Amino acid sequence: MKTYRRNIKRKRTVKYASITAAVLLIIVIVSLLLFTLNQMNHPPPTKKSPGEVFIFTPQGAEAENKTNDNKIILLRTIYFIMTPYAGDVTNVHLEPGGNTDPLNYFYTEIKNGTAIDVQIDLAEKILSIRNATTNTYPYRIRVYSDQTDDYITLQIPENSVGIN
Repeated sequence: MKTYRRNIKRKRTVKYASITAAVLLIIVIVSLLLFTLNQMNHPPPTKKSPGEVFIFTPQGAEAENKTNDNKIILLRTIYFIMTPYAGDVTNVHLEPGGNTDPLNYFYTEIKNGTAIDVQIDLAEKILSIRNATTNTYPYRIRVYSDQTDDYITLQIPENSVGIN
């Protein structure tokens, strides 16, 4: 008689444990569905391009000559001025490329209209080919902040590049 009662008790325990596990699984699935639907209804705000937030003014560069006619150069240092014109900009990161540490180019806040002189010393030289029409050397950099996240190409004038 005791064995029979134990078996019934064991079956009830297994039955209740299975029901509890099923209910918990349903709760998790419903929670995930609600979270996903909420994210779909509220997409993250789109950020502006850097050109819509900043004015970038190339000031020059230091480079090494790759060809005799200065058509191709290896950039070592880039100088430019960055000025926000669409309001204050916060948590500004510059990713210059060339294995350069972006933490060296972090600004917590830049007030609207404040010109920031930026000097980027590249850890590795970056190849740039002169644009024959504009006589500039392009240099691409990623700019991201709370207001912007994209790449911008600086056009460095040929006459402002110091070639060694």
